[in-house]
Amino acid sequence: MARSVAAPSAGVRRHAVIGVRASATTELLDASRGGMLYSVGDFRALADAMVMLGTDASVAHRLGELGARWARENCNEERYLAGFLPLLRRVLAVAPTT
Repeated sequence: MARSVAAPSAGVRRHAVIGVRASATTELLDASRGGMLYSVGDFRALADAMVMLGTDASVAHRLGELGARWARENCNEERYLAGFLPLLRRVLAVAPTT
């Protein structure tokens, strides 16, 4: 099972992930399509996902590749700065001066 912060890292390594359907994990796996989700407490779904990825190499490979592509395109310095710098400029524009 991957935590939200681990999902981009798993994508870079081309590993399919299994994540609980909660908060950012859902968003990351929905966006990247690089893994499988299960609902909190649904241990049958978790077990099914583990069996699927453990026994079907083509599914695991395909999900890992999708995650890797998403991570390359979305988890990089250029993309981060493109989102962060405009926010920083807005904050600095309204920040009180001393």
